[in-house]
Amino acid sequence: MGAAREEGGERFRSWYLSREEIERDSPSRRDGVGAAKEAELRATYCSFIRDVCIRLQLPQITIATAILLCHRFYLRQSHAKNEWQTVATVSIFLASKIEDTPCSLKSVVIVAYETMYRKNTDAAKRIHQEEVLAKQKSLILVGETLLLSTIRFDFNIPHPYELLKLALKNLGISKKEVRQGAMSIINDTLPTTLVVQFKPHFIAAGSLFLAAKFHNFILPSKNGRVWWNEFDVAPKQLQALGKGGVWNSDPFGSSPTPTAQLHNTEPLPRSRPPESAAASRTGGGVFSDRRTGTHVETPPGDDQAGRLQAGHPRRRRRSQACDLRRRLSASKGEIRLALDVADSMCKSGSNAPVESFHPIIDACEQTGELHMARPMYELIRHHNLKLKSETFRSMISLFVKMKDFEGAYNILTDAEESGEISTVSLYNVIMLGYYREKNYNGAQMVMSQMQIAGIKPDSETFSYLIVNCESEENIAKYHDQLRQDGIQMTKHIYTALINAYTRLGNFDMAKQVLLDKEIPRKLLSDIKSALVGALASNGQVLDALRMYDDIKQSGGSLEPKAAIALIDHIRTEGELDRMHQLLDELNDSSSWFDGCGRAVLYCVQHNYPDAAIDLLKQLKEKDEMSTYMVVDQVFCQIWEMDITNLNLGMVLLHAVKELGLNVSRTSLDFLLSACVKSKNSQRAQQIWSEYESAGLSRNVLTSLRMYQAILSSGGRKAAEKLLKKISKKDEHVRYIIGACHTTYCSKDLKPSATIRFGSKNRASSKQIAANEGTEG
Repeated sequence: MGAAREEGGERFRSWYLSREEIERDSPSRRDGVGAAKEAELRATYCSFIRDVCIRLQLPQITIATAILLCHRFYLRQSHAKNEWQTVATVSIFLASKIEDTPCSLKSVVIVAYETMYRKNTDAAKRIHQEEVLAKQKSLILVGETLLLSTIRFDFNIPHPYELLKLALKNLGISKKEVRQGAMSIINDTLPTTLVVQFKPHFIAAGSLFLAAKFHNFILPSKNGRVWWNEFDVAPKQLQALGKGGVWNSDPFGSSPTPTAQLHNTEPLPRSRPPESAAASRTGGGVFSDRRTGTHVETPPGDDQAGRLQAGHPRRRRRSQACDLRRRLSASKGEIRLALDVADSMCKSGSNAPVESFHPIIDACEQTGELHMARPMYELIRHHNLKLKSETFRSMISLFVKMKDFEGAYNILTDAEESGEISTVSLYNVIMLGYYREKNYNGAQMVMSQMQIAGIKPDSETFSYLIVNCESEENIAKYHDQLRQDGIQMTKHIYTALINAYTRLGNFDMAKQVLLDKEIPRKLLSDIKSALVGALASNGQVLDALRMYDDIKQSGGSLEPKAAIALIDHIRTEGELDRMHQLLDELNDSSSWFDGCGRAVLYCVQHNYPDAAIDLLKQLKEKDEMSTYMVVDQVFCQIWEMDITNLNLGMVLLHAVKELGLNVSRTSLDFLLSACVKSKNSQRAQQIWSEYESAGLSRNVLTSLRMYQAILSSGGRKAAEKLLKKISKKDEHVRYIIGACHTTYCSKDLKPSATIRFGSKNRASSKQIAANEGTEG
């Protein structure tokens, strides 16, 4: 965010920066404001905004928007030149308009002024003097101009609240503590830089994870979708929230102590850093003394358009086209700038083809900047660009993913009015979107609208209808209808039939799909794979394995999705060879990594430490950073097991360090929780020391887990000694301490049963376990 980009193009940069970028490019730092002081100022203005908004009876969404506006302002302007009280007041006033919760300027100014001087009642009364009030109102209006120019009139300020609510609904999570805890954690991120490091769906996912972890709640999976899919976040990306202690929000809602660490290996896509970090930042300061006067430095004008219009027209068009490609290839976060370049190309009469927008559409999808579809489509319409079916479909897909079905229908209407495009594929995109949202009425409405418009459904339409059928009668109805309409049976229809029947529990009918003599020979292997995966995913693992063996004997192979389904659902012991055989079916690196991670969990479940370690080693060699997510899942599995196997946990902990991997806080937290579950204070002490070895602070949650582990094993004196070191200012902490005392001090406790390694493990694992000590 250096000055090299402040002029002209800065407004098009992503608002999400790395921790290093925030620190390196801080304008306050260049003016002598240290990191600790800036953090203190940040916490202060956030508290001020919250207090003022509460007095104004503004909702939480307005509070969050005001805080985000203030954060964005100080990403580009200095604390040394801009008094935070004025900037915060301006942010509240602007946020109330953005969120459609309007407050009069007079009300905002009076309440903010009284809050500033709440410790000096005489000074606070001055705001009711006509001259002082007029001066403050003028100051806020001037400040609003600077705030608007600094954020470049970008009012798109998304929040995680609705994303979290939707995920809680879709996952069927009704536990009050988890729901409220996740919301509280989101609120606790507001005073931190997390909200300008990570996009809302990451914050929502991380908050739910931490809330569930704190309340020992296992997040559910539905219809084969794991919980993080609800946020469109991949496990590799979810490692984000906390590496190096960036998650500095306490789930208890009070202290700024780090509470969890999920390693981030794939930060959000960000723009490239400025080419010249040494260039000076322009822009100015909002009035620095609210009693003596006002000073505003006018921000620089955006002269980019002038630069684009300079030079020979043909050379200019070539330059613009190259710039568009360069922008998109250099950084997927500069979509706004790419649109500006595309707009200039169209205005200059270069007859830019609509295909020029395809890289921008791809960038929107890859970076999650789905909201940019709206200005993009308006730009296309403004310049009367003639769209092809592919572009219409891509645009509708972006709107559907935003859950903006009205916008999707508007684009569909434009496509129909063009009269040159077959719109059945566009209806299919909308139908699929409704099904993904579990909105079956919406999907049926699409079907009705197709009939009204005289659009005949195609094989894609029927595949969506069939796979989402709730009864066998409907499956038969759609199957008969597509045959009557002369629709050719495709791989997707056969697969839809198999998945629909298996989901409804009619496995014989699913198998009979393979008996269709009309199945082309070239599709038979793929359809068999689909049946294997469907059977495995619906509890028919033995049938799936028998079919897999038949496929292998006939010289065929499984599709990756089916192989992963088998790996994931094999539950019986003694299938290590089968696991390796299935891993051999996975040729591409992404599928192999996914399958291998699941195979590691199988080894943990059935006490195969050497096999697990060997697979972890292979994972590390292929993708070291992504291996951390698998390691965390391993220790989560140990904690979740019915009979806790701490010996295995310690062996794997030792192996992780031997492989040169950093031990994460998440892994240690799961192991410490396993010690609580097994009432083993000896192991807890060993894990307690691992936090220090890994360079991890022992925060409130960690200390409470250790307190539980000691108390559960009967070590009351040691527990009381540790308890003296735990801050009890927060009521939630006091509640947990009281609950632990009630649970563990009201009855005699006995150590739990443990598992010891069997003969199936090599001597090396036995020796390590012996060296680590025994349980019980």
